[in-house]
Amino acid sequence: MPRTGVLLTIARFCARCGAPNPSGIETCSACGASLRLEPTAPAPPLPPPNLWAASAPPRRATVGSILGDTFSVFGKDLPTYVLVYLLYGAATTGLSLALSLLVFGFPFTGVPGAPGFSTLLLVIAFTVGIAVVDLIIASIVTASLTHFALQRYRGAPATLGDAFGVGGRRFLSVLGASLVQGLLLTGLLAVGLVVLLFGALTLDLGLMCGGGLLVLVLLPVAIYVAIALSLYAPAIVVEGRSAIAGLRRSWELTRGRRLTLFLVLLVLGLMTAAISVAVSLPFAFVPGEIGPEIGGVIATAITGSWVVIMGAVAYHLIGTESTWAPVPGYAPPPLWGPPRA
Repeated sequence: MPRTGVLLTIARFCARCGAPNPSGIETCSACGASLRLEPTAPAPPLPPPNLWAASAPPRRATVGSILGDTFSVFGKDLPTYVLVYLLYGAATTGLSLALSLLVFGFPFTGVPGAPGFSTLLLVIAFTVGIAVVDLIIASIVTASLTHFALQRYRGAPATLGDAFGVGGRRFLSVLGASLVQGLLLTGLLAVGLVVLLFGALTLDLGLMCGGGLLVLVLLPVAIYVAIALSLYAPAIVVEGRSAIAGLRRSWELTRGRRLTLFLVLLVLGLMTAAISVAVSLPFAFVPGEIGPEIGGVIATAITGSWVVIMGAVAYHLIGTESTWAPVPGYAPPPLWGPPRA
């Protein structure tokens, strides 16, 4: 008899002559060879699952976690982000210099008199054209690097080629959301600015004061709306939403977290301004128009990706925090005392 706890296995075919053993006997009926296989011990039972670890809450979306993870993601692929925004800054700056060359000559030293009507139309046309091209490029870069940053943040493999493939498919929705957000914010501030400008043109002190007060009242509203809609890019890129649906999703995600995002964006804005001044200042002493432009391009290369990465990080942290739920019936283990039965 086999030992207790040991499994005895009978071969289905004889290893010596190959005769079948459908009855499961221990000796081959054809050649008499033993059909017993090597006894094996039963596998040990699996340990109970750590249900508390599986249901542990994710990291919270705080000012510290968002900022820390933003710079962690930036530092992980620093050359990639700097290169992309260096090319982006060089492209947009080159377009601006091309406008100066075509309209005023190069280098631009100022208009020697009042511009003619045709010159004014040319300036407006090129300015609008450059703004449109800049917005398109910015939308492609934002959509692509949002995908890249989020994949890298989640530990998934990502390449710039794949990222720009996703960005190329999503940039129209990102572009549309950016336009809607810009028009909405401009509309909020335009009322007060128009009243202020009209009062200045007519030298009406009452209108000027009223317009200035209106701007001060509407400015916090515009900031609030901008923060509430700040996560539209990852919502569009990750979830494949349309422009309007992406803005609605951002409004939903940021609910209850807008103060946190405001503080994060305030810190990033102050850091961006400080780095821009520090980088651009040496180039301000370079003769001509090229020096300051080079400083601006370098500053953009360093800081341009921060807000994009921040959006991806905040989207992930807020999303995982919002969808997490603990396993029913389980609580965290006690910090002291005997183990639970």
